[in-house]
Amino acid sequence: MVGCEEIVLFGGGGDEEDMLVGVGLEFEGFVKVDQLKPRSEGFNLIVKVLNTNVVIDKNQNTRHQSLPSYRYYQGEKVEIARVAESLVGDETGTIIFTARNEQVDLMEPGSILLLYGAKIQLYRGFMRLAVENWAHIKIVEPVEFVVDEDRNVSLVEYEKLAASADCRKCY
Repeated sequence: MVGCEEIVLFGGGGDEEDMLVGVGLEFEGFVKVDQLKPRSEGFNLIVKVLNTNVVIDKNQNTRHQSLPSYRYYQGEKVEIARVAESLVGDETGTIIFTARNEQVDLMEPGSILLLYGAKIQLYRGFMRLAVENWAHIKIVEPVEFVVDEDRNVSLVEYEKLAASADCRKCY
């Protein structure tokens, strides 16, 4: 359910677990930004949108028109009309979130989002947060939320290492 704009109202104050349980959502499975690792998937996050930059908009004439307007997801061709990169974070750090299509509309600065079934993708060796087709996003308002903007985990470069023959036996 990509782009689901389900609004959940919190009473404000208190910690995240109390807020989620208070509105009937489970706290299990939520992680913090500083716990994210390359290629991890299926986790839940609570983040605040700090800023958004639309990088592809097939409805507008942009310099990225040469990029493919689709990608394959589970064998099906999915049209990509808009892509935005949003800086999101929590009290432990920030990360760049890649929003696609309807998700771009949810990336308003100051919005608090619950990301369900999120995953980490590596883009040119740097982590990017994404929510794919089978997962969804919920908008949460209002919540007091202070973001640690000094620690951006998207700035850490990862290098792909070739696995040795011994390591392949472990998998």
